Amino acid sequence: MALRNNTASGNRVTGLMVALKPNREAKWARTLDLKGAGNEGYSIAQNNDTLVIAGCAYGKVFTSTLYNMFIAKLNISTGELIPSGTVIYQKQSSLSEGGYSAQLFKTTNGFVFNFTATFLATGSAPQTNSNIVVGVSNGGKVLFSKQFNNPFGVNPSQWMPIAPTSDGGLIAVQNYATTPTHVLWQKLDADRKMEWSDMINTTVKTDIHGVIERPDGTYAAIGNYGDYNMLMLSKGVNKVACLDSLFTNTVDSVGLDVNTTTTTWSSSADSLNNAKSSISNYPCIVTDLTTSINRGSINCSVPTCTTIHEGPLLCGNATPVYPTITLDTTNSCTDAENYAIMVGTDQYKAYRDSLSGNFAKEYLDTALAGGQREVFTLTYTSSEYHYTLYYYNQAGNLIKTIPPAGVVIDRSDAWAGKVRAARANHTLLVPAHKMATHYRYNTLNQVVSKKTPDDGVSNYWYDRLGRLAISQNSKQIGENKYSYTQYDALGRPIEVGEISNTAAMNDLISRDTLKLKNWIAGAKSTRTQITVTNYDVAYSALPAEHLVPENLRNRVSWVALFNDALAYDTMGFATATYYSYDILGNVKTLLHDYKQGPLERYSNRWKKIQYKYDLISGKVNWVGYQPGKKDAFYHRYNYDALNRLTNVETSRDSIFWENDAYYQYYKHGPLARTVIGQQQVQGIDNAYTLEGYLKGVNGTTLNSTFDIGGDGASGSLVPKDVFGFGIHYYGNKDYTPINSSVKPFAAAVGNKPLFNGNISAISQSISSINTPLEYTYSYDVLNRLKGMTANKGLDTLTNSWTNAFTALPDFQENISYDGNGNILKYKRNGNNSFAGSPLVMDSMTYNYRPGTNKLTYVKDTVNWARYGNDIDNQGYDNYKYDSIGNIVSDRRAGVDSIRWNVYGKVSKVFKQRSSIHMT
Repeated sequence: MALRNNTASGNRVTGLMVALKPNREAKWARTLDLKGAGNEGYSIAQNNDTLVIAGCAYGKVFTSTLYNMFIAKLNISTGELIPSGTVIYQKQSSLSEGGYSAQLFKTTNGFVFNFTATFLATGSAPQTNSNIVVGVSNGGKVLFSKQFNNPFGVNPSQWMPIAPTSDGGLIAVQNYATTPTHVLWQKLDADRKMEWSDMINTTVKTDIHGVIERPDGTYAAIGNYGDYNMLMLSKGVNKVACLDSLFTNTVDSVGLDVNTTTTTWSSSADSLNNAKSSISNYPCIVTDLTTSINRGSINCSVPTCTTIHEGPLLCGNATPVYPTITLDTTNSCTDAENYAIMVGTDQYKAYRDSLSGNFAKEYLDTALAGGQREVFTLTYTSSEYHYTLYYYNQAGNLIKTIPPAGVVIDRSDAWAGKVRAARANHTLLVPAHKMATHYRYNTLNQVVSKKTPDDGVSNYWYDRLGRLAISQNSKQIGENKYSYTQYDALGRPIEVGEISNTAAMNDLISRDTLKLKNWIAGAKSTRTQITVTNYDVAYSALPAEHLVPENLRNRVSWVALFNDALAYDTMGFATATYYSYDILGNVKTLLHDYKQGPLERYSNRWKKIQYKYDLISGKVNWVGYQPGKKDAFYHRYNYDALNRLTNVETSRDSIFWENDAYYQYYKHGPLARTVIGQQQVQGIDNAYTLEGYLKGVNGTTLNSTFDIGGDGASGSLVPKDVFGFGIHYYGNKDYTPINSSVKPFAAAVGNKPLFNGNISAISQSISSINTPLEYTYSYDVLNRLKGMTANKGLDTLTNSWTNAFTALPDFQENISYDGNGNILKYKRNGNNSFAGSPLVMDSMTYNYRPGTNKLTYVKDTVNWARYGNDIDNQGYDNYKYDSIGNIVSDRRAGVDSIRWNVYGKVSKVFKQRSSIHMT
């Protein structure tokens, strides 16, 4: 800042610098007291902890009677000169009358300032003023100095505002007070070369005091226009609101001298004085200024004035706000004229559209023809290798899938050539994919046919209401058999089974209620494996001493299985189940009737189970198996207020009860602890990660000190744990105990976390093995388990893995898969270190029937005598299957035949010299 002070002895200029605290009190104030009348323009900039001021003065400090530009550096905290008593100033030349300061701003490598130099007249040359821009480093070294040339020989005023621009250059505006008055906009680029210049003429004295670059790249300047304040906007070269003159101004380098004075300024001369006492609590009143902004105008001295801004204009425009409206006149020829204009316009548009369409056609033809002359080749590395293909019809139904093992990938040039040829010939060419599954649909989007690699073809027929009525799989096709379903009037299934009929089923039969009924009735004697479901009404022949069913309305009353149609006609069911309900619909009594089979032969035909419920929550409180009988057994359940199971008790007489398990929970819900048995023989403690994953049970060591529940410790009622394990997902960052003094799980070592939820390692201790082990796991990119390694080295006293952590050859496993997830190879080691058994246990290769997922045999290269409880080498075609993919024999296991019922369950197993029947 600069303040002018007129003293009794003459004019004096005092530069006043003030630093304020946050509460606006003065922190420090300094005056730069200079002798003589100088320029009032002082500028200030900050460089980290240094203030830099620019100004002009003359006196004994500068050993000159001329005005000179100077720069001084001050400490921002104290206001003292840096270095003390030293001023760096700029002296122009011996012909200069002086230099008058203007503006200063900081750059990345120093400062840029400008001043106006007045050069004395020499000979016939008159006295001139020139604006000069100087760049200096932070240390005061001159980096560049440029002098603006004056157009038309007119001298500028002593004040030229400048500002930095975003491209590294600067914008400057020179003021000219001579008639005609004008302002000159000039732009220097980053190399300090003249980029463009524009001159604006005005009719009254115009002074620009400040200029900035706006965010949109345009420029704004503020100053005076006669007696008024003015804001002037510029869009850059040749884009000022009123442009009177087009010319190119120049900028030249100018020689400058840098002088440094080491004179110590005293208070009796030009000095830097502490002004705290003179400005302390200086009274100051801040009031609001009420003003208005009006649209101004500049009288352009040329015939035209260009409007370039939509807002308030600084330069007048002769166009009125509301344009003059000319009224149309009509006469007797107006209609004819309008018709002629209309017809001509239509013809013009038609002609224009024809030209446009012709151009578009020629352009497209040319562009397409270019494809025949240009060849673009793109080469890249693909990381895709595992594909599953899905095909859909136009209704969005899935009609075909290809599993990864069946996808044929051919990226060869030969195949690409075949594809191009097929496209050119409009022919179909598809890869020879295998293992396809096909689906066919009816108009209701229901599957009517399915074909898979493993179970062949299955067909489905629906009744007139869209319910599945008849189906037939590959096995049934060869035997003219069908699976059928019949419904009652309410749409509930009442009978399912298998039926034989030589009359082929089709949609015309299944969609017609009468024809479907007759089709089933015509072959009813061939029905087998019949399951009948009854509703609402109890079985009339049910002995009352076994069960009197209740609350059967709209509920299943009994279900019976008949082996064949003859048994159905004579009510000779093989088994049946009867139901009785409470008023809320819960099954109260369940009675099984084993009418045929060994149970009936040994007087154990009837088996009853009774239930009791909590009427509010619906939870089971009590279960009785064969209540009151010799083989009776009872369960009793208790719950907390959140309906979580807390106790399970059992009894043989419903009088004396034993506590089988007691459960405790964390406050946020998960199971925390289970105590087993009436005598509390074991305590099982669970821990979880923040995601809710099970972190472990008990701990990784059986030492009671580290057990979550403290089982086996002094004073504990529960014995020491016999097992414990910890699961590791994300290394050692997936779990932190709340109680830092308890460390139940040893930090994992040697694992490779995937951070996707896969288990990277499990540490476990089992009392029967005595040695804690850590199992580390590896996965393929499809997250399938492919390897496991056992490690030892846990210090049970500290519950941590030590430097003795060692990978064991025992228990190692390595697995490989095909694209469908079927195991191809399986290698695993046995227990050599702890049991002395042979190390290698299995080295198996799995073989499948081509084009299917059916395992045919397993080849094991390890001698079968090493381990007697594993899979041994098998002969070719060891496993056999029926036409729908059910395994029917296992020669190595001595299974001669396996029979399946229509419901997909094993009914009989025939082994060498024995057989097993299932019901």
